[in-house]
Amino acid sequence: MDRLAMTKVVRVGTLFWLLALSVGAMASGPGRAVAATSAPTRVAADLIPETTSIQPGTTLWVALRLQPPAGWHTYWSNPGDSGLATRIDWALPAGLVAGPMAWPRPERLPTGPLVIYGYDGEAVLLTPIAVSTQLVAGQPATLSAEANWVVCNETCIPEQASLELTLPVSDSAAPRNQSAKALFARARAELPEISPWPVTSWQSSRTISVRLAAAGLDRARISNASFFPADDGVIDAGASQSISVDAKGLTVTASRPGQSNSPLKRLSGVLAFNAADGAGDVRRAYAVDIPIAAEPSNAGSTTSADIAEALLLALLGGLILNLMPCVLPVLAIKAFGLVQQAAQHPSVARRHGLSITAGVLFFFGILGGLMVALRAAGATIGWGFQLQSPIVVAATAYVLFTVGLNLSGVFEVGTISIGGRLADRNGYAGSFFAGVLATLVASPCTAPFMGAALGLALTQPWYVAALIFQAVGLGMALPYLVLSFAPRLVRLLPRPGAWLAWFKQALAFPMYGACIWLVWVLAQQVGVDGLAWTLIGLLLIGFSAWLVGVGQAGFVRTHWVTRGLATAAVFTAMALLALTPAPNAGAVRQQSAGLVWGKFSPAELESLRAAGRPVMVDITAAWCVSCLVNDATVLSSSEFAQSVKRNHLALLRGDWTKGDPEITRYLESFDRAGVPLYVLYPSIDAGGQPIVLPQILTKEGVAAAIERLQSAVADKSKPGEKL
Repeated sequence: MDRLAMTKVVRVGTLFWLLALSVGAMASGPGRAVAATSAPTRVAADLIPETTSIQPGTTLWVALRLQPPAGWHTYWSNPGDSGLATRIDWALPAGLVAGPMAWPRPERLPTGPLVIYGYDGEAVLLTPIAVSTQLVAGQPATLSAEANWVVCNETCIPEQASLELTLPVSDSAAPRNQSAKALFARARAELPEISPWPVTSWQSSRTISVRLAAAGLDRARISNASFFPADDGVIDAGASQSISVDAKGLTVTASRPGQSNSPLKRLSGVLAFNAADGAGDVRRAYAVDIPIAAEPSNAGSTTSADIAEALLLALLGGLILNLMPCVLPVLAIKAFGLVQQAAQHPSVARRHGLSITAGVLFFFGILGGLMVALRAAGATIGWGFQLQSPIVVAATAYVLFTVGLNLSGVFEVGTISIGGRLADRNGYAGSFFAGVLATLVASPCTAPFMGAALGLALTQPWYVAALIFQAVGLGMALPYLVLSFAPRLVRLLPRPGAWLAWFKQALAFPMYGACIWLVWVLAQQVGVDGLAWTLIGLLLIGFSAWLVGVGQAGFVRTHWVTRGLATAAVFTAMALLALTPAPNAGAVRQQSAGLVWGKFSPAELESLRAAGRPVMVDITAAWCVSCLVNDATVLSSSEFAQSVKRNHLALLRGDWTKGDPEITRYLESFDRAGVPLYVLYPSIDAGGQPIVLPQILTKEGVAAAIERLQSAVADKSKPGEKL
């Protein structure tokens, strides 16, 4: 007898056994459950609520915990070669509706020549129960369930249990069941997540392949990869699956059953694998529900047309970057340089335009190269990663404070004297530094078009990534470069005069404002107590600048004394950077306008959607000025709060201030390399694709997007539809 025939025999035998057991149960008395018979079950089964009461208008999560004896196992939704999936039938009072059961990731369990999909040991199956707002508080509610499962070792035994759970109904917030907190945390950690990377699939007459387009996966760190189809008969469960890890990601190929070679249209299931890290193997599992192609997908490859499009988007993104809030402090310096050029010879103006462009391109090259190198080394980072380090934030505050003191006239140093004589070589160095400074301040931000281009850059060879980063820099420098080569436009600017001196000093205040912003960001990262060393460092920078200014003004004859003290103060301030504390968690606020934002995770997102809730995800960071502007003007508004409550929208916020690999992978799944990212999700039962909102929000645009969410669900043809 071959293995497929044996599979059929085992399944038929199991069905007859379960039928006989059910008939015996009915014969023993009307409405009597199997658990009430004299034969005890081998599996200990119980219902466990996540909260100790029921609140109308919320979702109650209940766990069915199955605890078989050592060496016995139960089954997944698709049991594989043999067995039956666990089933739970609810009898609930009016006002309570049970949703679909959430299945933990399964394991391949070989049993002789067969392979089954199930759980070796304890299994915790979660069910969301929607609670109506009309449910009356003050009366207890009893939840009844008939649970059926098959438990196997060398033999397989169908079992059944009648379970009840009674909880009070209260209008107040339902308190957590503290005794079950760890149980629910473990259960949710074992649920398949949304893949942060694109997933594709193709088929032949004999095989089905699933590719996880996670570029940069280390072949040596990936093991025990398997695909578990949601439907029976899709693959040969007992056949071994081949694994390939290359530049395009992870590919798992499974054999199709011998008697089935008709093409499939869609593939659903779970892709699971072990990924080694510093703490050992971590089991990852991603839900798959995708169209299946007849040939290998080329989604992981990039054509020259794709690269050309990315370069154009990068150029446009860099151009628009000049209008983003984070660049505003340095725009004034650019304007000051243009005014000074109005009195210069056209050739001098062109050189300054080229100098500032060189500064922008230099910093973009350094930043992009460092980012690509760190990712190649295994780091999970994105655009703006440098400001996830408190030391870099503090050092940037030093630089902006120093520039502000220079503009205020406290001291003059040629290489950073933005208002110095532009005709000499020091002036060209100043223009170069202005370009570097503009990029330094702008680097945490992403502009429209720029995010998609940088997302592609991070998946390409280093030379392609370098071109894309340089295209962003060229776009950012383009307005200044064009004006430098257009003397007629420069002549439209006001002519330099005595007013230029006080205008230069006035430009110091945007620098001080940017410094205050960075100090605030640092406070979010390290706490108020962690600011002490940075504030002392700023004091030393100010003292050093004053000493240099005193020496330049001729108030002291022994210049070596002031220079020596100033140098010592600067080196002390730099040394204090090493004392900056490590970043804390929770840098971004989770409450605004009376709304509470939950902490983002793929598991929490899926949990809310499975419970029938539409969800808005906000990925932000304390150092992202565009994020802060959107939060202050739109997400904290009463109009937004009303729209959220009217549409029962769940809110999740991901904090990328100090870096988070899970959030980085989520950004990459939308081809984004940085923040902000705003995504609207329909509930799972409503279907449809997520809607990506613009990076600069408006009250009207967000409200309209939320209101139109259900209509957007109807159009499922374009994943990640953008409004």
